[in-house]
Amino acid sequence: MGVGRLPVAGQLLDETVAARLEKYLIAHCDPNSPDLEGELISVETQDKLQLYGMLCRKGTTMLAHTHGTASCHGIEAFEQALKKFAESYDWGYLTFDNRGAHVLEDWQVSGAAVEKFTDSHLDIEAWIKYLKTIGTKNLILSGHSLGAEKIVNFVRCHFDPIIRGLILLSPADTPGAQDVWEGKSRKSYQNTARRMVSKGEGDNLLPDEKAHGGFLPMSAGAYLDFFAKDSCLRQVLPFKADELKGIPIPTLAIVPNKDEWCSTTPKDYFHKLQKIGVLTRLVKSDHNLATVKALPKHRG
Repeated sequence: MGVGRLPVAGQLLDETVAARLEKYLIAHCDPNSPDLEGELISVETQDKLQLYGMLCRKGTTMLAHTHGTASCHGIEAFEQALKKFAESYDWGYLTFDNRGAHVLEDWQVSGAAVEKFTDSHLDIEAWIKYLKTIGTKNLILSGHSLGAEKIVNFVRCHFDPIIRGLILLSPADTPGAQDVWEGKSRKSYQNTARRMVSKGEGDNLLPDEKAHGGFLPMSAGAYLDFFAKDSCLRQVLPFKADELKGIPIPTLAIVPNKDEWCSTTPKDYFHKLQKIGVLTRLVKSDHNLATVKALPKHRG
């Protein structure tokens, strides 16, 4: 195919593309894969955060991927597969950080412990602005875990017509998973977080250093931004609440059958995504997609 050519006239994502993505994930996901090679770049968000990424390949059509909680660009085992998948269509490939990269930065107010989901659109806007300057005309956004929630929220609330499709890898229901964990551990941080915020301590970390899902610290303000009962994030992919809404552009999803962070079950995610029109593949893997294998009847 020529540079940036669409797999189907006028459409970037369809069942054929979903099958190819699964094929490339199976063939190329490897925790020992070599590091990505490309140009290290940075952008500045509207609220003055510096974010970093790697441009591996330019193209008028671009696949741009962002990470989940406390991760960062270019380190996931599946990224070589995404890059090779993009190359198979002569698309460019960008992997980029969002404000939830790493746990906590000491040189700016960013990191998973302090990020606000309601500000996540500023990150995507900054990267889209950059991509337009290098000639990108068609954009597919990819997100892993919380990154999937961020890109879905963006196309619903801050849409840019350059975006032609989404790829959701191990899509998360972060509030639902938090509710499950708090229920099992008999913990709740709502009152503590509200009390801290009311005292002007919203930027301080909650006393429990593993308040976020049992593995990460979290500031009081970030906790309420993510997990308050009326939070924006609770409206994005609410599998547990069974209130999933449609996504306004073509979307593919890869759901691992052993995803330990599901708020319900992987099969429940699979069927609910299909019900709202998402082209969904159920694969044999865990949340991190370190290795991927086909399932005999992965269409459910």
